[in-house]
Amino acid sequence: MTSPLLSILIPTKDRAEGAVSSIATALSLPSSDVEVIVHDNSGDRRLENALAGLPDGRLRYYHVSQPMDVVANFSAATELSRGEYVTAIGDDDGVTSSLVEATQWGADHDADAIVSTRPAQYYWPDLKFRYYGSAFSGTLEIRSFTGAVSLIEPQRELQKCLDAAGSRLFNLPRVYYGCVRRSCLERVREYTGRYYPGPSPDVSSAVAVSKWVKRAYCFDYPLFVPGSSRQSTAGLGAAKLHHGRLEDFPHLPAWSLKDWSEMVPRFFSGPTIWAEDVVHALVTTGQENLLGRFNIPLLYALCLTFHPGHYREILKRFPAAARQGGHRPALMALATLCQAARVTSWRGRAAVRRLAALGVLHKCDRVVGLPDIRCAVDSLNERLSCRRQRLTVCDC
Repeated sequence: MTSPLLSILIPTKDRAEGAVSSIATALSLPSSDVEVIVHDNSGDRRLENALAGLPDGRLRYYHVSQPMDVVANFSAATELSRGEYVTAIGDDDGVTSSLVEATQWGADHDADAIVSTRPAQYYWPDLKFRYYGSAFSGTLEIRSFTGAVSLIEPQRELQKCLDAAGSRLFNLPRVYYGCVRRSCLERVREYTGRYYPGPSPDVSSAVAVSKWVKRAYCFDYPLFVPGSSRQSTAGLGAAKLHHGRLEDFPHLPAWSLKDWSEMVPRFFSGPTIWAEDVVHALVTTGQENLLGRFNIPLLYALCLTFHPGHYREILKRFPAAARQGGHRPALMALATLCQAARVTSWRGRAAVRRLAALGVLHKCDRVVGLPDIRCAVDSLNERLSCRRQRLTVCDC
């Protein structure tokens, strides 16, 4: 069978209602050169029943009832796919009508990967922020973008990621909200034994594939629409519930908890999971020499600023982290304090952005009253068409 241009992976578990809408955005793509791989680890058959009888041969649905961690779920979907390029989205995310066009342009220009900025964001109706409540529920936000395509240097983007202690991916090539050539993913698996060599699939795969991606492009255009729902990782973060003991988050792979790095505080949070992803990926891909460029003081500043309740575990790991990073403990403590000041300023700017979205300072378009990601993507596509902001790419 001829391999399609693009495989869209949608791993899911126990979120049938949102997944149906997410899958619909992928199946609405006007191309036959796409396959949609849905790997369902739900404990029931609701999603399977909802998809039964769909007359679309591009959809390939698999159900495994035996519990799997999130990395295993993503890995199974990846292994089943056949496309020249692979992308993955969460079961509350969506893709826009320009994704295939951008991927084809990348293939025509011998790209190992393409990524895009994320000027569009959707908040599901069930999402509530700790400080803003339901102010953004059912809302699509659209920020400005240029439509430009630029060549990116994976190793430079990796250094930016290390400087940010893994808290940002910048324009790193990646499967999650990006497209990566299958041959690069296979190199990762051959070298590490896994497609996703970390406790979560997004950051770890981005760091890992950067070793083999030679040519990559970034589109300043909404190819993906990230969705934030109550049960998602983003939703837990919005509600400030995204932290706790590692053992209390069963979606993490057991091997990652067993092999947890000494330089990363051992509790569940955004900063610690991202950092552990980076460390795992660097070590397993033979890039240990880059660990010394990882911003350990920033990691500890993030942990202490956002999760002070875990200060015992944070301080417990501090000496080992300083030693592994080649820092004197006293100097690292001073550097951590300086980084904490930076983090505080970031929080202030984030608050300003939230005020902007609320309309106090209007810097983005908002579409309200949207019930699901399919409606959000349809609304975005319609607005792009009306504004004549379709994706138009030319030789770089």
